[in-house]
Amino acid sequence: MLVVFYAWPAVVSIYISLTKLNVFYLANWLSAPFVGLGNFTSLFNPETPFGHDFLGSLEAAGIFTGCAIGFGVPLGLLAAVALNRKMRGRAVFRVLFILPYAIPIYVSALIWRFMLIQKTGLVDHIASVVGGSGTYWLIGPNAIWAIVMANVWASWPFFYLFALASMQGVPTEIYEAAAMDGAGGVASFARITLQPLIKRPMVIAIILSFIFHFNNFTTPFVMFGTTPPSSADTLPLSIYLYGFNLENFGVATAMSVLSMVVLMVPVLFYLRSSRPSRDLARR
Repeated sequence: MLVVFYAWPAVVSIYISLTKLNVFYLANWLSAPFVGLGNFTSLFNPETPFGHDFLGSLEAAGIFTGCAIGFGVPLGLLAAVALNRKMRGRAVFRVLFILPYAIPIYVSALIWRFMLIQKTGLVDHIASVVGGSGTYWLIGPNAIWAIVMANVWASWPFFYLFALASMQGVPTEIYEAAAMDGAGGVASFARITLQPLIKRPMVIAIILSFIFHFNNFTTPFVMFGTTPPSSADTLPLSIYLYGFNLENFGVATAMSVLSMVVLMVPVLFYLRSSRPSRDLARR
């Protein structure tokens, strides 16, 4: 089953990335001209149209993924710390914090698309109320920040769930002993909660989040369709456009192979982080 559904398609994809496969050779794809590493060299040449689009998409995917993690981790940690202690209405807040993550990505992206419409959208309306001016969120250079806002809002509860679940397993006796030794709230969080106890689960959450967001096709596609602004043309969307709109399957598959190579790095880190520690294995 693994060979049929994973290994064989991967081998075929690598072969297609070395050919000039397009719609004319699709009926007999084995007869497509073999170009070797030509597709890959053109993708890394910014002077070619393929290279310009690929490098721009790689940059957009990096910003998109980096912002999701960079904003999501501190937001998730702050929310987990706030709701890890007893307070009135804690159950209500826990439900509200999970809602953005529970809403389907398609629906979330569609909501943000309507909110960011110039002049009539909620974001520009709020800006006008506080004395600001509207801007073009769905076209031009600001488009990347439109999908970043939608993505951060929908994904930060993922880190919140990881952090809160990890904090629930920390014995209260440890904090009581630290308080008796004179440790304040910040010191207790940094040296007890964060570093030794929830660091490993959060690292795994960051790795999984990187894999998910780098491959996120739904958010930019729903917000911009098949003609996205260049600033928001992330790598998964660019692969789709080259494969199914331009029907240049060789270049699109070469992009997919490079994307797979990039994602192998966090996958290896994930496999290493998910192993039991040596002490636990010995026990």
